[in-house]
Amino acid sequence: MKQIPDHFLVELNNLINAKLYNHPVAETSLLGQETLPAIHTAGAMMYIYDYTLQRCFILNGNTQSILGYTHFLDSDIFKLAHTISDSKEVSAFLDDVNNKIRSCYQTYIDQHELKSLKFSFEYKAKRVRGDFGWLAHQMTVLSTDHNGNPVTSMNVITDITEFKRDDKMHFMISMKDKDQLFTTILKLSDKKNSLSERELQILNLLKLGKSSQEISVLLNISEHTVKQHRKNMLQKFNAKNTAELLSKEAA
Repeated sequence: MKQIPDHFLVELNNLINAKLYNHPVAETSLLGQETLPAIHTAGAMMYIYDYTLQRCFILNGNTQSILGYTHFLDSDIFKLAHTISDSKEVSAFLDDVNNKIRSCYQTYIDQHELKSLKFSFEYKAKRVRGDFGWLAHQMTVLSTDHNGNPVTSMNVITDITEFKRDDKMHFMISMKDKDQLFTTILKLSDKKNSLSERELQILNLLKLGKSSQEISVLLNISEHTVKQHRKNMLQKFNAKNTAELLSKEAA
């Protein structure tokens, strides 16, 4: 991919008031075409992050369309998730991710291959009405400096609450092949939903259609204990019933 022309960021900077980053761009001539109204997509936003200026330039949408409130964006994918979610859980997972991918990330910088990667992160953030929404944040590097470090990146944040099938955070790195298609090369997930050995035994028996009473006999434990394990599993997977539990566990 070619480096972004200097005039691109210059024009972009002129289009967006620095105090109103989270307002959608009304019109643009960055593509050298006639001025056209921006296309707005509900529950999504697109922006460019400039690592040199440490600023976000909104191209489309805003955080209000996703979470119900506006937010000043001034950080990249590795910081923005914690900023928006304001969650210790998200922060802890990101710390773990950073520790595990640091050497991998640096390797691709040294090899000047950062632009061949796509970073994807699924996390949840609290919305203005008090509930939580799941967000998918994808980032690709648009331009790099002579050392291979990122200069600008394209970012897309989408509300995936209605489509999210589990209750886990996922961080993925994908690489572009010769056909310009991405293949996942690394996937990290949080472990909060991990099941104990006994819970796995009960879950496998539930998949076979066994009742709590039948499971208690097969495992030689009380029916009350089986029901408590089932209750714990529902809580771990944020499932309303056994059918939903099995569906989320299989995802």
